[in-house]
Amino acid sequence: MVHHHTHKQLPHQATSTAETRPISFRASPSSSIPFVTACSSASTRAASRQRSNEDGITHEFILNGLSHANNLLGEAVFNLDEWRVIGEYVFDRDGGRHQAFLAPVRETEVLGVVIKPHERVQIEQSLKYDEKSRLGLWKQAGLREEASWLRGDEYGLHLLRRASLPFPRIPGLYSGTALPTLPEWESLWKAWDAVTCDMLPPQQLSKRPIDLRNPCVFYLGHIPTFLDLQLSRATATPGTEPRSFAAIFERGIDPDVDDPRRCHAHSAAPDCWPAVDEIMAYKNRVRHRLCRLYADVGTLPRAVARAVWVGFEHELLHLETLLYMLLQADDTLPPPLAPRPDFELIADEAARARVPNLWFDVPAQTIVVGMDDPEDGTDPSRPFGWDNEKPSRSVSVHAFQAQGRPITNGEYAQFLYSSGIDKVPASWSYVTNLPTTAGAIHSTLPGSFLRGKAIRTVYGLVPLGHALDWPVSASYDELARCASWMGGRIPSADEARSIYAYVEAQKKEASTQSRLAKKVPAVNGHLVNDGVTETPPVKDSPSQLYVDLSGTNVGFHHWHPVPVTARGGSLAGQADMGGVWEWTSSVLRRHPGFEPMPLYPAYTADFFDEKHNIVLGGSWATHPRIAGRKSFVNWYQRNYPYVWAGARLVRDVQ
Repeated sequence: MVHHHTHKQLPHQATSTAETRPISFRASPSSSIPFVTACSSASTRAASRQRSNEDGITHEFILNGLSHANNLLGEAVFNLDEWRVIGEYVFDRDGGRHQAFLAPVRETEVLGVVIKPHERVQIEQSLKYDEKSRLGLWKQAGLREEASWLRGDEYGLHLLRRASLPFPRIPGLYSGTALPTLPEWESLWKAWDAVTCDMLPPQQLSKRPIDLRNPCVFYLGHIPTFLDLQLSRATATPGTEPRSFAAIFERGIDPDVDDPRRCHAHSAAPDCWPAVDEIMAYKNRVRHRLCRLYADVGTLPRAVARAVWVGFEHELLHLETLLYMLLQADDTLPPPLAPRPDFELIADEAARARVPNLWFDVPAQTIVVGMDDPEDGTDPSRPFGWDNEKPSRSVSVHAFQAQGRPITNGEYAQFLYSSGIDKVPASWSYVTNLPTTAGAIHSTLPGSFLRGKAIRTVYGLVPLGHALDWPVSASYDELARCASWMGGRIPSADEARSIYAYVEAQKKEASTQSRLAKKVPAVNGHLVNDGVTETPPVKDSPSQLYVDLSGTNVGFHHWHPVPVTARGGSLAGQADMGGVWEWTSSVLRRHPGFEPMPLYPAYTADFFDEKHNIVLGGSWATHPRIAGRKSFVNWYQRNYPYVWAGARLVRDVQ
């Protein structure tokens, strides 16, 4: 497929998504046919265009379009002698592009529309990308470059494939079907294997980086065992051998932080765990079993599809669990799929881009919480949901004020320093041998306080001075104290959802206004919604249930949190916290209409203990199917220190 960058007038950032959406949607990791795209460099290509215009080639080409229009219309609607072609190259904050217009030399009428002399009618826009912009375009679309053929600096052909990571962030790509596709599974397996085979060193398998969790080896067996059990229950067929794995791998632990002896029902740990090779072979057999189901996926009963979906999202959640466990280990290996960033450079750029964290009015409104997914439903297009997401209900939320972005490491450090608190979050670490840097530390805190402290990442420890602009990850209890010190509080779950709904509504309004106010010729304005009525989206359709996550730090677009201090001038929406979940002050409780799901009745019900609070959104390692689903609910104990969750401040209306 050859794809030319000639599109409607959009900023490069926005256009990147729109342009590559068809490519990214059709491509798959297992596809043997890569896609080809044509792309041109800004400077040289512009010069080439100018030479073509001097020769009149481009002008003749565009005027020929009017001649072709006359042929299609069956009459001479356009008099070619009355029109001239205007070509120009523009380079501004939206990037470089060539634009072409037609303009009448005198007042003329076309199909009843009067066009004034010299009024421009835009008919072409060709966007230009240098190498850096191209790579950013590929990444945003979830593609990777296999090969390229370039003609100097002018243009080239690029062979692209769908990349397994990062996961796409556009709803049509990450939630196109209720049942995850086999290519989606393959992308997930690529991520899971990268973590378990490349980042988890053999000596760590038997260890427990977090005392409140099982040894790492448990998760290697838990994931395939859980999926296999779900498939067996849904299909009434025997499980994969060895079936004895179910006794030790079916369910993990989440003990009471205050008293770890208290824990829900779980699998009993053996005296000796199975050999890793045996577990890996079992994992592969379970994956093959799943692939066989997809051979006839069109006739898959919804009950079986639900079991597959449960297995998919369960693996997504535990991928993140295993990663935050590995962050607490000293010998975790860096990800093979993403090179170590220049954290010092990122810190310098973030410090220069800081803006105040403003307060925004969130109006009183009624929002829809949850979704509807009947357990006995048969509609294959209806999205699935966990028991705590159902049923949908309307909630009235009062007016309040919210800050644009979450609390940062720098702000939390100021809280600790001012309060005389020595205990740091579990996402930090005290160090004595961290190399010093020549770069400036952009903080008003004493260097003596910042030195010796670092942030845990999959790349190892990063000096706190390089992560001051990142969102802080900590327990609810820690962040609630910080929020109070800063003059605010942590929002309830409904307040957080009200923020998300308000942000989404504002974005839609801005998008509508932008389309209406687009600087296009008046003649084009006559065509906007002329006689066309738009059909509203169906309730619980992907367009209603999932949000556009473009620009958010989810789905492994970065393997670490990113600076948020440049974004205080706007209100962050769902999963837009810089790579951390969002804590809420709401306790996880049974809501009206809640029913435990038959496939996994203890999924939520085991945690109605008044100790768990709801978290919303997602982290840098959260799959967009979870981070972008408005109804999704996660939870952690309020004093659980290892969660990748942050908080923003809200306050009552002043």
